[in-house]
Amino acid sequence: MSIEKILENHKLRVTKPRQAIFETLHGASHPLSEVEIAAATPTVDPVTVYRTIELFLKLEVVVGVAHGWKQRYELASMFRPHHHHILCSECGQVEEIQSEKLEQFIRLLGNDHGFKVTSHTFEIAGICARCR
Repeated sequence: MSIEKILENHKLRVTKPRQAIFETLHGASHPLSEVEIAAATPTVDPVTVYRTIELFLKLEVVVGVAHGWKQRYELASMFRPHHHHILCSECGQVEEIQSEKLEQFIRLLGNDHGFKVTSHTFEIAGICARCR
């Protein structure tokens, strides 16, 4: 599904700022903070960036990735493959993790507790090799 279709389905306008923010997130190699998104879209007012991120969260276009007490954002799994992150608590480096073993473990954990897992997030914090 496209961002245009999602906005139209919710009777919302497809605006240039919304498209610019979506494109910034689409081109990002890692989750971005609101400040980083605003810096990458200088033609968009920072307040509009914050409001658009809130809207995209409600529409499930983006997901939040906790990094310490800060929140970063990336496109949801409808726009990119499902994955998790490993985060350096020293320098802020973020790497994606795609692991079928982890997905199997999460399903097994759910089963052990009588749950059918329908969604999940999994983030690992540590210190990268460069910072050690």
